[in-house]
Amino acid sequence: MRLVVILLSGLLALSVALNVYFYAQITIDGFATEQEDVSTEKSRLASPVSRVTTINAPSPIEIAFSEFDFDTVLSLYEQQLQASPEQAEQNRKYWFERIYSAINHAKSSQTTHPFGGFITDYLKLWPYDSEFLYLEILNEQSDNDPLELLVSLYNLQQAEISENLEVLLQRKTKQEFDFMVQQLTQLGAWDVLATSLETLMPYDQGNRELLVNLAYAYSQSGQFGLMESIIAYLPQNDAEIARLREFRDKQLAKEEVTSTKDSGIPLDRIGDQFLVSTLIQERFEALLMIDTGASTTVISSELFRSIRRNVDTEYLGRYSINTASGRVRAPIYRFKSLSVQGYRVNDIAIVVLPLDELQADGLLGMNFLRAFRFLIDQDSGSLHLFTRA
Repeated sequence: MRLVVILLSGLLALSVALNVYFYAQITIDGFATEQEDVSTEKSRLASPVSRVTTINAPSPIEIAFSEFDFDTVLSLYEQQLQASPEQAEQNRKYWFERIYSAINHAKSSQTTHPFGGFITDYLKLWPYDSEFLYLEILNEQSDNDPLELLVSLYNLQQAEISENLEVLLQRKTKQEFDFMVQQLTQLGAWDVLATSLETLMPYDQGNRELLVNLAYAYSQSGQFGLMESIIAYLPQNDAEIARLREFRDKQLAKEEVTSTKDSGIPLDRIGDQFLVSTLIQERFEALLMIDTGASTTVISSELFRSIRRNVDTEYLGRYSINTASGRVRAPIYRFKSLSVQGYRVNDIAIVVLPLDELQADGLLGMNFLRAFRFLIDQDSGSLHLFTRA
């Protein structure tokens, strides 16, 4: 009996010992496995292969561009051109699209954008980059004259350009050309339109729209010989030729006076020149010298400064105009009206020039006089205006 008790006690002790041993082993193995899992997870998180955010992290040049640190951008770009030309080209294309969009947005919203200096600095390093030259033209558009803008666009089209840029240039050129023609046509500034189109003609002699508008501007100015010289560039069966000649015949027929009332507007005389009193927008007096050699009416910069806040004007840009002293480039504004003793021309283009030596407030040009049949009676010192049919 005693032997049995001893045997059972031994077996119980052995069982407890085995349980303790296996429990310890399980705990150790589990801890080791957990540590291994933690280590594996840490390695996975640290691995650039498994982390999407690391793969898509912006490069230093992208960070610099987004922060408008353009000195750093250009420095890194020079290095990238040598080390990875394909990546450099991708960056350049992205910049073009980003800046092109920013310029258009700034124009439509009448705000500014931060890329003007970058365009300038980029072109100092790569002056023949046609895409960035186009960005420069767009960026300076508000400072450019309408004619200068068109000349710049035409010049760039003659460079080696991509198909995408060619499409953009052609679209922009047509847009600005149509705007200029429409603007000057509405004002009746035919001589200004003619000289502008003459400037553009060497760039695009085959442009039918340019030729037709130039011929029409000549006909409106009464220069029918020049009109015929432009018609010669058009195909003989062009329907516009008949319309232009029909207009010419009607204009010549209008020389017949339809109002026999003698205006007899008194003139002041200085040497061989005659001065007439005019009203700008029926309010401000201006003593203007009659100048049949001036295509467009001119007022002095001094007079313009004194009245500009009290008159309705619209700046049209700088254009070439003909004066008695020759052709000059000057700012042109649209004025609501100009009148001489009740004879009025509405929405008239007026040039602003410094006229310190002129003994008058400006020049009364043909864009006013042409609206009437006029006669200057030098003996009586008077201007006679007659309305046309």
